[in-house]
Amino acid sequence: MAGTSQSVRKMLITLGIALVLLSWAAYALSGAGISRPLPLLRPTFVVITVAYLLRGLAGPFFLAGTGRSSRFITILLLLGRIRPAKSSTLHRKAKTWCALKFRWTPVLAF
Repeated sequence: MAGTSQSVRKMLITLGIALVLLSWAAYALSGAGISRPLPLLRPTFVVITVAYLLRGLAGPFFLAGTGRSSRFITILLLLGRIRPAKSSTLHRKAKTWCALKFRWTPVLAF
C-alpha cells in the first residue's frame, strides 16, 4: 500500500513539473510572436529566467550528495554551456534553430 501512495505522489510531482514547463513554453511562443499575447509577459520572463539561473547555479550543490563523481558533474556543467557557432555573415541572422549545425564530440572516458 505504501508503494502505491509513493507512485501517486511521484506522478503528481511529474505532472506538476510538466504543467509548469508547458506554461513556460506557451509564454516563450507568445514572446516570440507566434501565439497570441499572454498577460504579464515581461514579469513572467523575469521569473522564468531567475528560475533557470538558480537551477544552473545550485545544480552542482544538489548533485554533490547523489553519489555522482565530480568529473560527471563538471562534464554536465560544461555540456550545459555549449552554444552553436555564430555565422560569419550578417545576412544570415534569421536562421532557425533547425538550420544550425552542431558538431558533437563523443566523450569516451568517464
